[in-house]
Amino acid sequence: MQGGSRERLLEAAGETFAEKGFHRASLREICTRAGMNVAMVKYHFGDKMGLYREVLHATFDAAAKARIQRTLVACPRQRLYDFIHDQLLRVRGGRRPPWYNRLMARELASPSPALDELVARGILPVSRELRGIVMDLLGEGATDREITLHSLSVVGQSLHHHHARAIIERLYPDLTYTQRDIAALAEHIVRFSLDALDAARKRITERAHGAQDNVAERGVLHSGRDVAHPSDAS
Repeated sequence: MQGGSRERLLEAAGETFAEKGFHRASLREICTRAGMNVAMVKYHFGDKMGLYREVLHATFDAAAKARIQRTLVACPRQRLYDFIHDQLLRVRGGRRPPWYNRLMARELASPSPALDELVARGILPVSRELRGIVMDLLGEGATDREITLHSLSVVGQSLHHHHARAIIERLYPDLTYTQRDIAALAEHIVRFSLDALDAARKRITERAHGAQDNVAERGVLHSGRDVAHPSDAS
């Protein structure tokens, strides 16, 4: 196991937590695997929970740099592709350690106090980024619920290739995830999503125009009632 003491502890802890879960994993076992003593855990992370939190955050912190770069792109369609492509690389492109999926499966099945912090620190910024992209693509007039539902529909397509991995491998054994395959899959998801978002944008625009027409019509009717008819003066 290579790297500095902090990195070695994170890797050993990830493997151990994934195998045994937070409660059954011991610091002594983690440190033995890392070839270090328990004092180094206290030095770098404070305690076992501090170490566990950092293990959960590791891949999200690494993705933060890519997220910052995407904010510099003006075109929302390009930002959507970059977002989906980066996500697919993380969940199917080997950017995450092999133990990470098992660790997250344990965490989601039996949430620890660290999950709330993971959502706030790692997942919420990603969610806000996608919502911003979807908001730009839907245009003005989209409700908060519409933005949320469309965002979940977009991200669900790439996450399905992650969470249903074992089933997909059995249903479609010839489906591969090389770098080229992932780029093509990202393009497919983006085209599929843009068709739906463009259709939704059209409906939202028509709804807004219909509301404006109704307001204008009510205004005309109201002004008509206020105008005195010539026969009223006789």
